[in-house]
Amino acid sequence: MLTKTVHSRIHFLLSGLIAFLLPFKQGVSVCIIFLLLNWLVEGDFRNKFKGIKHRNFLILFVAFYLLHLVGMCWTENQASGWFDLEVKLSLLIFPFVFSTRPFRKEQMDKILVCFLLGCTSVCLIILGRASWIYLARHENKFFYEEFSWFMHPSYFSMYLNLVLLYVLIAFSKKEDRPHLAWLLLIPLFLLVIVLLSSKLGLISLVLLIVSWLCWTVIKHRWYKIGLFSVIILIAGVLGVMKFSPEISTRVKNAVHAVSSKPADKTDPESTAVRIFIWGAARDVIKEHPLIGAGTGDAKDVLIEKYKEEGIAGAIKNNLNAHNEYLQVFVALGLIGFLSLLCMQFFPAVVAVKEKKIMLLSFLLLSVLNFLPESMLETQAGVMYYGFFNSLLLFSEENTFGLSLPGTGWF
Repeated sequence: MLTKTVHSRIHFLLSGLIAFLLPFKQGVSVCIIFLLLNWLVEGDFRNKFKGIKHRNFLILFVAFYLLHLVGMCWTENQASGWFDLEVKLSLLIFPFVFSTRPFRKEQMDKILVCFLLGCTSVCLIILGRASWIYLARHENKFFYEEFSWFMHPSYFSMYLNLVLLYVLIAFSKKEDRPHLAWLLLIPLFLLVIVLLSSKLGLISLVLLIVSWLCWTVIKHRWYKIGLFSVIILIAGVLGVMKFSPEISTRVKNAVHAVSSKPADKTDPESTAVRIFIWGAARDVIKEHPLIGAGTGDAKDVLIEKYKEEGIAGAIKNNLNAHNEYLQVFVALGLIGFLSLLCMQFFPAVVAVKEKKIMLLSFLLLSVLNFLPESMLETQAGVMYYGFFNSLLLFSEENTFGLSLPGTGWF
């Protein structure tokens, strides 16, 4: 029998390993299984559940998953439904594990540093890969999906925006600022986010920097630095648009698709396709308003609607609703939609009351990414959301110390 201390160390080690591996999207599922097994073998469930902080939120998170399970009752495509439940299993496991075994401030800082180191490693790997291909084959792999080797650019951009904010906040402290070496990561993350060229990733980046500048300038009264930073930010955005034709073209196409009513349903531009998809999703919702089409039938009814409305691009790529709110509404109706909103709104209220800046930042970034992506339909989105949503809510706010890995770190 292992002692409680050993179980605690295993719990912390596996949590840090999950955080590190998330950007690689490899080995995370195995670590989650071991994390759950360690939690089960440790036992002592009575004391674990007795000391839960924010008990109502555990019920809220579990209810969202159980609604998907109930949605199997009116699902025809059972295989698709069970696969969806398997993908979303993290949304059930993490709330139980982290609400009953929360972390202290120092531990939270180390887990977030593990996530930062994982993101940094992936950045260096994909930059090295693209450079090698360019030198060896004279092929340009520095842009968008060809550059993002491990996952879709939208998801990795979201990861990088979160860790970039973490570093910026850490250096905004008046006292006990981290080692200056961490500052080198800021230009690295900025470069990779630009090369990933996810439209939402770039929008998130600009909003993140503007919000951080406003908060820092007001808090510390660094008005001159704030003005200088705004000038640099504007110059940077204009420079990227000027010297990167790929990014400029993507942004212009998106602006055109949003500002004018798209008429060509075969238009391959992603924003234009999304506008047609969202319209089709709303039509499906009108047909199944209360309980939805069912956990496993959501994509099937969407594909049928695409065919009915002649949205060729969506049919060809077998696309989902590309909006998590619409996706849940299609699958589970109004009940599921309200459950998802509650799962984000109430933790945000707690984040404001308890001044949990990383939790609030995570939730705002998630909401922003839920709008053009069905994030909870993929492992990259589900594991990231399930992990950080529970970790940041149930544990103490971290110290923003950016502690360096060393002897006895775990």
